[in-house]
This record gives sequence, C-alpha cells and structure tokens, in this order.
Amino acid sequence: MINDIKIKVMFDSVERFFTCGLTGDECAIIIRNGLRICVTADEAWDIEAQAQARHDAYVQRGERGW
Repeated sequence: MINDIKIKVMFDSVERFFTCGLTGDECAIIIRNGLRICVTADEAWDIEAQAQARHDAYVQRGERGW
C-alpha cells in the first residue's frame, strides 16, 4: 500500500565544537543518521550553513504565506 510508505529525511546536525587534545585540530561532533561522529570543524561549519539556509527558506515561505 502506498500509505504504508514513510519517508524519513534526516539532516546532519552539529552537536558541539572542540579542539582535539591529541592533534590540536579543530573538530566537531555531529549527529548523522542517529550516530555521533567526529568531523573537521570546516565540515561542521558547512553543515551549520546548510541548516541556516533551510531555516531561512522556511521563514521566507511563512512570510510570503506559502
């Protein structure tokens, strides 16, 4: 049945930024598909920018009455 199909869209989200005590690199913990993983800070900032763009688009739709 078509009604039984559920599509779940998951976006990455940034949990926190930190400096690695071993290497001194700037890192971040993100949540991807329910798993917490460590990525570079640059990748995490890209994820934050995408989240902000989605939020801005949502707000604009509300302001335009869509």
